Amino acid sequence: MLGGDKKKRDKDKKKKKKSRSKDSLTDLEEVSSTPFDEDKYRGKCKAAVAEYFSIEVVDEVVACAREELSSLGEPSRLSLLASAALDVVLDGKQKDRERVPTLLLALSEKDVLTPAHFSTAFLEALAILPDIMIDAPKAKEWLGDVLKALVEKEACSLAFLEGGAPAALTELGDEGTECWSKFKDYVSS
Repeated sequence: MLGGDKKKRDKDKKKKKKSRSKDSLTDLEEVSSTPFDEDKYRGKCKAAVAEYFSIEVVDEVVACAREELSSLGEPSRLSLLASAALDVVLDGKQKDRERVPTLLLALSEKDVLTPAHFSTAFLEALAILPDIMIDAPKAKEWLGDVLKALVEKEACSLAFLEGGAPAALTELGDEGTECWSKFKDYVSS
């Protein structure tokens, strides 16, 4: 009977191991299927940009992007980091507005942001530009100056401006398409 007990214990251990393996796999699946929390991600992006304006150390933003942001979302989401910087251009102080191109160019040079990230961020900013221009008529120039600086240093191109206005602007009617045309003319000059 002792031999039978040992066989039973061995069999139970194997079942527990299989059960633990299965649970671990289930845990892994739950982690990988966690939904993207855009608000949390945007919050981290805004905090990283604000920290840059406070201490002017690009490596802190790079570390945030590579460590914290990469754990919260896939690399394509880094366009939200560029968007956070463009928000400063549209809503921030002149002093900070002037430092945005330097930050974005440094993030490009350090391979954190790509032309695709910039295109996505600018299109997002352009979608709200008509509303911003009501209170800040120079917003088109502010945003355009950042884009010109990025194009000049070959961090991105104007290719994303080819074709028609994005849907968010055409839905606004003449106001949206006029804003699009004026922005394109400004950055092309």
